[in-house]
Amino acid sequence: DEGVSASGSNVTGWSDISDGRNNGTPVGSPQLVNIEFPAGVRQAIRFDGSSGFDLANTADLDLSAITIYAVMRTNASNSSRIVIAHYRDVVGFGLGISDTTSRRVKWFTSQPVNSMEPSSATLNVGDFVTLEANFSGGRKELYVDQQFTGGAVGTGLTYGVGNQLTVGYLKGNR
Repeated sequence: DEGVSASGSNVTGWSDISDGRNNGTPVGSPQLVNIEFPAGVRQAIRFDGSSGFDLANTADLDLSAITIYAVMRTNASNSSRIVIAHYRDVVGFGLGISDTTSRRVKWFTSQPVNSMEPSSATLNVGDFVTLEANFSGGRKELYVDQQFTGGAVGTGLTYGVGNQLTVGYLKGNR
């Protein structure tokens, strides 16, 4: 909850407390809520697939090797939801829920396009999970709760001018 500013339950801003360069501008209505985690009640930001953040300094994240960690749960059987993306017109990456199969994790990378959606990465509604998505040297891997669910080799990750790093939604799909 550090760096989060809110008016009631509406999140009005997010500041990167590590160095202040990747501040987030809210899009839609991300909500600050109390959620019961296994370790107790904690504050978290709730995204609904059309609300999230545009992050300010995306050039720092044009990386040739990345690892993304996310704690999430789905509260409905929706498809096409984004956890984090740096994407535009099949260029960049996206981690979220499949466009075609509800509750199935999608780990998309581009150039060449590879949307990995392993059946072993299908989430149960209401369960908290930890996602880990890795990309390095043409290889990508996806883990759900530290269990390997899929990998691919010969993939790429190319960024294009105008890509926006987003958290909680995919820019242009609001």
